[in-house]
Amino acid sequence: MNKESISPLIKLSSLTKSFNGKNIIHNFNLVVENNQFVTVMGPSGCGKTTILRLIAGLEFADSGKILLHGKDITMIPAENRNINTVFQNYALFPHMSVFENIAFGLKMKRISFEEIKKKVKKILYMMQISKFSRRYPHQLSSGEQQRVAIARAIINEPKMLLLDESLSALDFHLRKEMQNELKTLQRKLGITFIYVTHDQEEALSMSDKILVMKNGSVEQYGSPKEIYEKPKNLFVAKFIGEINVLEAIVLHRINERYIKILVEEHECVFYTNINVLNGQKIKILLRPEDLKIEEINDKDNPNGIVGQILKKNYKGMLLDTEVKTKKGKKIKISEFFNKNDSHIYYTLSKKISVTWKKDLEIKFLI
Repeated sequence: MNKESISPLIKLSSLTKSFNGKNIIHNFNLVVENNQFVTVMGPSGCGKTTILRLIAGLEFADSGKILLHGKDITMIPAENRNINTVFQNYALFPHMSVFENIAFGLKMKRISFEEIKKKVKKILYMMQISKFSRRYPHQLSSGEQQRVAIARAIINEPKMLLLDESLSALDFHLRKEMQNELKTLQRKLGITFIYVTHDQEEALSMSDKILVMKNGSVEQYGSPKEIYEKPKNLFVAKFIGEINVLEAIVLHRINERYIKILVEEHECVFYTNINVLNGQKIKILLRPEDLKIEEINDKDNPNGIVGQILKKNYKGMLLDTEVKTKKGKKIKISEFFNKNDSHIYYTLSKKISVTWKKDLEIKFLI
């Protein structure tokens, strides 16, 4: 078994990078395995693009190391790394046809014209752009230009493909189509994609792993399920998907499965096996889709959070409701739309109880 088959594809160790005295990347560590689709997310200015440029060799780190299959490439120029990048603007050569754009890298390697024709024809077919081979970039739509940019990047069979928000210029429907194509292409090629995006749904649906960044550092790195269901901190919880954050106090543990807490002036029972102390202050994290609405009257003593309906928003399959508690806290609930459910006809200001799925395992931060 060779070294490449057992070592991580790429390993970033203690990377730092500054521009004009401002620290952009700080003590950055990351390990990416072979054949993965990794998405990088974070607020604007957190260093997402800088990390891609460091991996690509378009920038050099101030300190730290970048290993590709165990080989130190930290100071190796971009053209010698066998890592290609697709930029947001695609950066196609305007004076070259589609065929010439895709063939450019092979020509630089002085490959024979017959071999170039064979390889380009295969990539044109794979990317479904064979009929555009004689056209120029200005004659193509955004989606077609994106396919050409990817074809040009992968024809050299790189070990890794970096994509910097390369779908952001597309309209909604084409973007959805290209999301599926990118994922399928990555599986077909068997190479690692590292993809920067601001789109949370895109990240959750396409990725094997998601990297969440903040201020040039890693906040969390894991599968979409881990990131969404087990966020390591409040920043990640709020950044990936919508979430309700409620202040609460632990009253006591009922048994090994359940605890009773005081939240929004109501005593509620939640399932958790995390160790807590009586009187401990915690922050409860509740996703909108984990919640539901129940009608109550003045005689009821619900195991839920009482409030009034503030807003309702019909979204086809989903009904989003915003509830305001007595203390003024706003809670978002997202339920599958069912015209037979009586609560969809509730009027604004209707008094209701927000409850949750049975045996929902509470997520909270101390």
